[in-house]
Amino acid sequence: MLNGMLSFDKLITPKIMVFIYWLSIVFTVLGVFISLFAGEGFTFLKLIMSIVSLIVSLIFIRVFFEIIIIAFKNNEYLRRMTEVLENKNQ
Repeated sequence: MLNGMLSFDKLITPKIMVFIYWLSIVFTVLGVFISLFAGEGFTFLKLIMSIVSLIVSLIFIRVFFEIIIIAFKNNEYLRRMTEVLENKNQ
């Protein structure tokens, strides 16, 4: 385990990114609910704007983290392809 950590064979950043993704989702939902009930009271327009902002925010968060994870997935796929080619050549 420690050898894998020291040689960068296993990456921990994707696991950390999943945690940060869920944390950002929780904070976004909490922020929308706080902004919904804060201020001058509850109106229908405020509700609609909160729902729209929640949906747009969640989509942008997902896309942002998917773009980051793609780089790590590409690295993993290249590592697998290299292993297969090395085993095939032996």
